[in-house]
Amino acid sequence: MCYTGDNARQALSLSIKPTSATLSVGQTYPFDAYVTFADGSVELVSDKADWKSSDSGKVSMDGRNATAVAVGTAYVQVLYEGLGAEALVTVEASCADQPMDLVVVFDRSDSMNTRGSGGRTRIERAKEGLSLMFDQLDSVAGDRVAFLHFGGIYNTQTPDVVRLSDLTTDYAKVEGLALAMVAYGATGIADALDAATTIFANQHKAGNRKVLLLFTDGYSNILEGGDIPDDTGSNTAAIRTAAMAAVTSRMTTFKANDDTLVIVIGLDVSGDAGHYATVQSWATTGFYFDAGDTEQLVTLFSTVLHSICKAVTSGDGLSIGLDNV
Repeated sequence: MCYTGDNARQALSLSIKPTSATLSVGQTYPFDAYVTFADGSVELVSDKADWKSSDSGKVSMDGRNATAVAVGTAYVQVLYEGLGAEALVTVEASCADQPMDLVVVFDRSDSMNTRGSGGRTRIERAKEGLSLMFDQLDSVAGDRVAFLHFGGIYNTQTPDVVRLSDLTTDYAKVEGLALAMVAYGATGIADALDAATTIFANQHKAGNRKVLLLFTDGYSNILEGGDIPDDTGSNTAAIRTAAMAAVTSRMTTFKANDDTLVIVIGLDVSGDAGHYATVQSWATTGFYFDAGDTEQLVTLFSTVLHSICKAVTSGDGLSIGLDNV
């Protein structure tokens, strides 16, 4: 091939994300392709590339979207400007499990407007992942979902929790409301957990597993009770520590006596070792999921419910007995 364009824009390599995925039969997952140019720049080319499956009987392709057809393995293959890449897809049987009452507590703070390597914001990627998660809920089995999102005004320590929905099987309605979220505000997790407690207390259906899913891309920094920080801002660290402790207290209550399975997805929370460990401790053992970058959010949200089912039915990944949930 004779290349006559700008050498800096010559495509050198093609990559696919994620490089592997495990799907349940019937589940659809969107892969992405990125091209790296000679000048080191990276471009998202998912919609420009050609996609195919090595075995359409196991995995079918519609553009970048792979759908699991039958149990087994296949490769998702992508081509762009003479370059190629592939990802391994493992298809498992659908996982039958106890119906759940799922309360999603979602961080829509201003930092969710941060753009990832592919040019899409954190909230855009998280919304895409949420859609895939909602697709896995089973109304026939009795799964119900409620959705809360949180922010807050730091200077006045004012929490801002929005209760989009109560527990319902109308997933399409909840998804539509969630997709309309706009990122703004600080990070008031404790008050959002109070709202989740109220939902469980008033609406939980006997026989359903109680599941709390918290997603955050930062540390809590809104104090419970609306305490106002001093004008100098010198107590920022103390405020954050107190706000984090308030969340820990609530999570401890949730997990007491195997009452609630707590799942935490954290994005960009590893900067402070102490606070990072605290965020991890909020989750039921085996159910903290770390997103190293924005692009991983889709994978995490799309697989988290299946991870619950596999862990509970097999006993893997849990240090507590969920038979009593």
